[in-house]
Amino acid sequence: MRDAVLSFLQTQGVTPGARVVVGLSGGADSVCLLHLLASLRDVLPTALSAVHIEHGIRGEESRKDAAFCRAFCASLGVPLAVRSVDVPAVCRQTGEGHEACGRRLRYAAFEDAAGETGFILTAHTADDNAETVLLHLVRGTGLRGLCGIPPVRGRILRPLLSFSRADVEAYCAKHGLSYRVDSTNADPRYLRNRMRREVLPVFKTMNPAALAAFSRMTADLRADEAYLEAQTAAAAKEAVAPDGIREEAFLALPAALRRRVAQRWLAEALGVAPEHKWVDALCALAKTGKSVTLFGSTVVRSRAGRLELVGAPAAAWAVEIPVPRAPVCVQTPAGPVRLTPLVQKDLQNLHKADLANVVDCATMDTNLVLRSRRAGDRFCDPRRGVTKELRKWFNEKKLAPERRGAVPVLACGDRLLWVGGFGADAFAKAGAETAHGLLVEAGEKSHASDDEIAAGCARSVF
Repeated sequence: MRDAVLSFLQTQGVTPGARVVVGLSGGADSVCLLHLLASLRDVLPTALSAVHIEHGIRGEESRKDAAFCRAFCASLGVPLAVRSVDVPAVCRQTGEGHEACGRRLRYAAFEDAAGETGFILTAHTADDNAETVLLHLVRGTGLRGLCGIPPVRGRILRPLLSFSRADVEAYCAKHGLSYRVDSTNADPRYLRNRMRREVLPVFKTMNPAALAAFSRMTADLRADEAYLEAQTAAAAKEAVAPDGIREEAFLALPAALRRRVAQRWLAEALGVAPEHKWVDALCALAKTGKSVTLFGSTVVRSRAGRLELVGAPAAAWAVEIPVPRAPVCVQTPAGPVRLTPLVQKDLQNLHKADLANVVDCATMDTNLVLRSRRAGDRFCDPRRGVTKELRKWFNEKKLAPERRGAVPVLACGDRLLWVGGFGADAFAKAGAETAHGLLVEAGEKSHASDDEIAAGCARSVF
């Protein structure tokens, strides 16, 4: 196991001195992984640390998990950060299930700990992979859902994915490693637990090598999925125009690509993952001259050789601007956005509501981009200290899908600095030590003054 993990890490570009963050729950899987990585420091000396998340679900048991992780990390000489999150409270606000919410909060904490360049290592095993495939299957899924857990996703690495849970427990026994057992793993209210305890054992009875079979299948399907995604991108270039889908080119595609092109187009246009029935409706609509309502006032219709959205969100837009030295007003599809440079003295006199919209100029290292939101954008609410995808914040605010594309965001590279209606990101927000700030205002307060317009300071994205 040690040699296999070392080879995997080296193949994925983990070099001596690399920052490596391990998600440590205290269970057998993560204890095994952290012990393995600590044992590799003689051949692969990394900046190794661990993060433990206390989810606020299991009371005293959860606190004992954190204490165990502290003691275990101390015994290995590995720095540990313990983060506490109130999953039930967040679920009440977002409507998420405990599992999905906990996972999202965990990965946000891992990303914060890893910084911009670090690797994030999780201890998923072949059992987890098989359980995930079966869960997707029973809930209904396409090819993507059958691809299981990828061993690599960006900087997230899963070195134990080729090993079974039995392999992990055998490693712990061999090295005298104790670990914690999460009592919620026996709770039948969680579908994954029922899959683990009731369904997967049946597969293992029918085929003792079932886990290896699942692993081979998911690896093959990931290759198929990657190929189809590349074909979809090429097909979309031919079939999708700025004003909609070209019906003739769309209908000429194989059915598999037609669905994928439709799904991609709807996702980009609406800013939300399209429902299965929307994709079905769009595919059936081509060349009919008819229309169908997806939701609210959003309609897709067949007209003049095009499939087009009516009442859909605004198209993507962006304008690059240097960090302003004087007030500037940018005209956008969302309305005007005004940027006003401020010094520390100005900040001290600002109303609290305005201060929430001030970005610290020290967080800007390139030109700024004022744009519509993009898939994958993440925002940290300074009031709650929670980072999540912007689309999830929109879901929480119950912002209609057709309005999301018109919300302005200010970005520096891939980092969001400010979001209309939310204010400055927690990591960009001006504070007591801010020397130079940038006040960002949208809506009625943001209109350019006559002097700004006369000076040529107003910009437009049109």
